[in-house]
Amino acid sequence: MHDYKINKTSWFPTEVYDCNIGHKYCDQILKIVNEDKDRWTKGLKNVKALTSGWEGLKYPVLQEISNFITDKILPVIGQQNNWQYNNWSTVSTWINFYLPGDKALPHNHANNHYSAILIVKPSTGNLVFEDPKDIHTLYPPFEKRYEQRINEDKGKLILFPSYLYHYVSECENERISVAFNFSNEP
Repeated sequence: MHDYKINKTSWFPTEVYDCNIGHKYCDQILKIVNEDKDRWTKGLKNVKALTSGWEGLKYPVLQEISNFITDKILPVIGQQNNWQYNNWSTVSTWINFYLPGDKALPHNHANNHYSAILIVKPSTGNLVFEDPKDIHTLYPPFEKRYEQRINEDKGKLILFPSYLYHYVSECENERISVAFNFSNEP
């Protein structure tokens, strides 16, 4: 046999980013949940938790976090990825309040460009990203299946392309998160 070298090329990697947001913001969101959760419903078909509805930007703290993401974080991600433009706006944001036994089924936010999840109160029910091959049943029988379970901490902000499938495993105790969707238009 001849000597040979095998080269690896990653053509379509998916990058997920995270950073930490100050606990003072999480504490403000916890106060909102305590005051408003009794008016929320379990209206989403894929999230089995109480949600604040799509009008989360009515809360000043969510508007402040959203502005920070669109003005500071997403442009840096865009520069790193050499995107053609960075004109970010918030499409929607909402608070999720999970009780024991609640979960979110696998879903994505494909009608948006980028999404983020802020962990306000972590639980044993964790955020999990799924390999698209698993969602579309494209795994050959010889490949090992992968999913990426996020180690949740209070104040962790996870940013990801909106097409990426994710879910929340069943919670054993209360879990609070905030979801954001963003658009990047010329």
